[in-house]
Amino acid sequence: MPSVSEWLQLYQQQTGKNCNIIKALYGLMILAMLFYNKLKNDLIKNGFKLNSYDPFVANKMANGNQLTLSWHADDLKVSHTLLPL
Repeated sequence: MPSVSEWLQLYQQQTGKNCNIIKALYGLMILAMLFYNKLKNDLIKNGFKLNSYDPFVANKMANGNQLTLSWHADDLKVSHTLLPL
């Protein structure tokens, strides 16, 4: 993950503009990507496979049936025919 200064340098190179950014705003901009990467890596470590058509859906076989987990922002939805597992 690029640092704040690397993001700013890239922006300045692409746009030719100088900018100052408040650290809290920078945190908001990359928060979604950090959450996605953490959740994705944790799911893969636990045997889930990401859906090739929708990167916000992961599947795993549990008790002989498909367990599907989908998410948007920080909302998660889990579906399985035999809940609770």
